[in-house]
Amino acid sequence: MLHTIILQITTVGEGAMVPDKTTMSFIDLLLKGGIIMIPIFLLSLISVYIFTERYLLIKKISTSLDGNLMSQINQYLKAKDIQGALDYCNTCNTTTSMIIERGILRLGKPLPEIESSMTHVAGLIVNNLEKNINILSAIATIAPMLGFLGTIFGMIKAFHNISLANNISIGLIAGGIYEKMISSAAGIIVGVIAYILLTILNSMIDRKILNIEKVCLTFLDALQRK
Repeated sequence: MLHTIILQITTVGEGAMVPDKTTMSFIDLLLKGGIIMIPIFLLSLISVYIFTERYLLIKKISTSLDGNLMSQINQYLKAKDIQGALDYCNTCNTTTSMIIERGILRLGKPLPEIESSMTHVAGLIVNNLEKNINILSAIATIAPMLGFLGTIFGMIKAFHNISLANNISIGLIAGGIYEKMISSAAGIIVGVIAYILLTILNSMIDRKILNIEKVCLTFLDALQRK
């Protein structure tokens, strides 16, 4: 009796260890998401391209306060050599020197007017840094919506097929549902990645803006002392 029970348990366990399932590659799984996966995939490529292009540009543009630059400018201003200061800014050819150059061109005007002119140049620089990053914000919103849309269309089709089937099984229902949920998962993943990339770029731009403000304040303070 005991030998028979043990034999039955062993037989059931061996059967459970070898399930009758077919393996599926990651690509095959994505393809089951339907045609809506194409725009979601394109949005992911656009996100990576915009992030890479903006990241390299923002890293390239330096807005840090150059002590040597300010020292040289102060020497020119003390000597009242305005043209020399302008030439030196042109030689440096940096974002910081561009802002200071605009301030030097307004020397003799009231300080608010000088500050306004420098702020205008700084605004143009910031706008250049922020170019196209709003697309990442749109992708972060659109990608999950496309995924949900693909799931809804897929569920409609799945339930339509179920209504036409003579023999309804759990496998038929579950198979149709999980395949349609793939587009939702893909859309959410792309949306989250786009939002993370957007946050990184915004953080980098905020640091650049802070540096630009320091440049403007330092130059204006130097003018006030004179």
